[in-house]
Amino acid sequence: MGPTEQSLVAIIEDDADAAFLLRRLLLKTQVPHRVEHLDDGDKALRFLTARFEEGARVGTPDLILLDIKMPKLNGFEVLEWIRSKAHLSVPVIVMTTSDDPSDQQRALALGADAFVSKFPSATDFRELVTRLLQTHAAA
Repeated sequence: MGPTEQSLVAIIEDDADAAFLLRRLLLKTQVPHRVEHLDDGDKALRFLTARFEEGARVGTPDLILLDIKMPKLNGFEVLEWIRSKAHLSVPVIVMTTSDDPSDQQRALALGADAFVSKFPSATDFRELVTRLLQTHAAA
């Protein structure tokens, strides 16, 4: 991705207020981006399926911010689906209010790139997002 291109960030979050705050946090990263907000796991899978063709990326996200507790399909189910697709290589940050250590263990075991409590400091979030986007672009 070149310096003038915008990253597509998918926010998969059922709470509209939390999604708004995540958008604000993304603005503070100073990373050029555009956002696609999906408010449940089922919509997320339909969005991702529609944008990925076997071996080719078509308008796919460069980063996913994923909530765990959502209607229809939860974040663990979405993450498991994402990681089951060999051609779908996108960094995923699981963002949650859960303080249950087993949630973090499960998310990381399923392939999350990071597990972050809502809402991290702008500095920590900027560093994480920048690192994941750079790593993903280099792959």
